[in-house]
Amino acid sequence: MKKQIWLWTVKIAAILLWAVMLFIPEMYASVEDINVVSLREVKTEKTTGSLKFFEIEFTDKVVKGEIMLSFLNEDGDVIFEKREKFSKNDSNVATIKIKSGHYAETAEYKIRNARVKSPVVNILSILNLFTSTLMLGLVLAVIRIDYEEKVIDGKTVGVYSGLIKHRVKIDGEKVFEGKWFTLFKGREVLLNASESKDVNVLFSAMNKIDFEVIDKPAKEEIKEEVKEEPKTEEKKPQKKKTTSAPKAGAKKVVSGASKKAKFQVKSTSKKQSNKK
Repeated sequence: MKKQIWLWTVKIAAILLWAVMLFIPEMYASVEDINVVSLREVKTEKTTGSLKFFEIEFTDKVVKGEIMLSFLNEDGDVIFEKREKFSKNDSNVATIKIKSGHYAETAEYKIRNARVKSPVVNILSILNLFTSTLMLGLVLAVIRIDYEEKVIDGKTVGVYSGLIKHRVKIDGEKVFEGKWFTLFKGREVLLNASESKDVNVLFSAMNKIDFEVIDKPAKEEIKEEVKEEPKTEEKKPQKKKTTSAPKAGAKKVVSGASKKAKFQVKSTSKKQSNKK
C-alpha cells in the first residue's frame, strides 16, 4: 500500500511540474510589466482612405505581440474593433496596419488590449517549448508505471510494471522478471502463488496490471492395482526305481533294518557252516 501511495504522489507531482513549466513565460511576462506609452497614426506611401498605419510605443523593447484597437465616433460609441499582430520587432516601437471602410465615421481610436513579449520572454518561450515537450514525455512515462498488490492465501503478491522492466514478487521474493516495451500488445504470466492457487498476471498494452486467481485442480491419489500372478509349483523330478538284480556274492540287506539286525544275520550263517 505504501508503494502505491508513493507512486501516485510521484505521478501527481510530475503532472503539476509539467503544468507549471507551461506557464513560466506567462508568469515572467506578468512580472516584467511592459506598458503602452503612446499610440499614433503614421502616414506612409501605402496609406489610403481604408488602410491606415499605427505606431505603438512601449516602456521597454518588444519582439512580438498582439494589439486590439477600438475606433469610436464623436459620441464615444464604438464603431468597430480590430485585432492585429506584429512580430520580428527590434525596438520599443511596433507598427501595425488596419484596413477598414469605417474610417470616415471615426473620430478617435484607442488601445483596448495589448499583449507583447520582450526578448527575455521570447527566449523563455522557445526554451519552454522544448523542455515542456521533453517533460511531457517523462510525465507519460511516469504515468505508465504501475504497481499492484494482492493477498492470495496469506501471501502478498506484488506486481511492478515499469516502462521497460516488469517483475513479480511473492512475500518479497522475486519469482518473475522481464524487460520489454510495448504500446499495442500485452503479456500474461502464469505463476504459482500457493499450494492451492495460481495467479495469472496480465500486463496490458498501457502497462496496467490485472490479476486472475486460478484454483489448482484437486490432487487425486491414484492407486495402482497390483495383480498377483499365480505361483507355479515346481515339480521335483521323481527318482527312478532300479530293478536290476544284486551282484553274485553280495549280501542282501533288508531295507530299513538296523545295524544290529545285519550283524545277527551274518553271525548265524557262520554257525550253520561249522555244523556241517
